[in-house]
Amino acid sequence: MTIEKLLKAYFVKVKRDYPPFTHNLLKLAKDSELEMSDELKINLTTITAFNLNTRYDDYKRSFQKKCTP
Repeated sequence: MTIEKLLKAYFVKVKRDYPPFTHNLLKLAKDSELEMSDELKINLTTITAFNLNTRYDDYKRSFQKKCTP
């Protein structure tokens, strides 16, 4: 969530407008016209998947089961 807030703050700084209502980090970065390497794009996509999966209780439980022995 910290990365999302940073990207939204960057969007506001660059665009002088409200950020889009999304949790998609790659979309936020692209909409902010942030220059990104392919590796960063992959990382943002991966982090977005983890964030969405842990943001909501149903996903939290299933995510926890996947991450613990």
